[in-house]
Amino acid sequence: MPLTSSTQIVNQALRHLGDESVLGLDDTTRRAEFVEQYYPTALDYVLGEHPWNFAMKRATLLAYTTPSQSLTLASTSGDAVVVDATGVIFDADTDIGKVIKETEGSGVGTIVNVNLDTQVLVDITADFSATGIAAGAWRLYNPTPTYGFTYSLSVPGDWLRGWRDDHQSGPWQKEGDYVVSNTESMNIRYISRVEDVEKFPAQFVRALVAYLTASIAEGITGQGSKYQQWMQTYQMEIKNARTRDGQEGTPERVRSDTLIRVRWGGA
Repeated sequence: MPLTSSTQIVNQALRHLGDESVLGLDDTTRRAEFVEQYYPTALDYVLGEHPWNFAMKRATLLAYTTPSQSLTLASTSGDAVVVDATGVIFDADTDIGKVIKETEGSGVGTIVNVNLDTQVLVDITADFSATGIAAGAWRLYNPTPTYGFTYSLSVPGDWLRGWRDDHQSGPWQKEGDYVVSNTESMNIRYISRVEDVEKFPAQFVRALVAYLTASIAEGITGQGSKYQQWMQTYQMEIKNARTRDGQEGTPERVRSDTLIRVRWGGA
C-alpha cells in the first residue's frame, strides 16, 4: 500500500519498538510529541546520505537579481547616497551589504542602510553614469565574500546539499545562506529537501524507518542497546537503498578530479 503521510513512517518505527501507533504528528499524546522532534532531522539526515534520484534537482545559481523597479540616486558618487526605488524592493533584514551595479555603466555601490522598503543609503565605490537608472539596467548583487571568493550565489529554498557543478565553474563552497564562487552564475545539481512521502521509493522508506527507529529507540524503550541494534539495521538498509538507486540510469563517467568537482554543503 503506497505511503500517503509521514504518520505511516512514524508508526512503522513505533511498531518496530513494540509501541502503539499515533494518529498523527500533531497528536497531543506524549509519544507523538516525542517522535515529532526526531522525524524532520531523521528525514534530512537520510536524504543527505546519497544523491537520491527522486530528490535530485538542477538549478542555475545567480549572484544577483534583476529587479523590475527603476532607481533615482541623489548623487552619482559619494558615501551614504540616498537611492530611491519606484516600488517596494528593499529589506532591512537581508539587504545591508548587498551591492547595486549598473549593467549599462560602471556604477557600483554597497547598501549601508535601509531607510524604507523603497529607499536605501549606498556607499558608491565606482561612479554611476547618471542619477536615474532604468529598470533592467541594474542588478542587486548578494554581499561580496570578505576574502577568498568573488561572489555569493543564492540557493533554492529546498536546497539540502550541493552535489555537482555541471559546467566546472571553478572552486566553490556552501557557506551560510550562499554558495561562494568566483563566477556570478553556476549550473549545479543538488539534493532537495523532499517532504512529500508519496515520492519516496520503497528502499528509501526502509532506510528512513530504520534510522528513525534508532533515533527514538532509547527514549521509547529505555534500552540503549536498541539504538545500536537499529543503527546496524540502518547501515544495511542504506547500503541496499543506495545500490538500487544507483541502478537507474546510465552510470556517470568521472574523468578527472580537476574536471568534475564534487562538493558537499548544508541549508
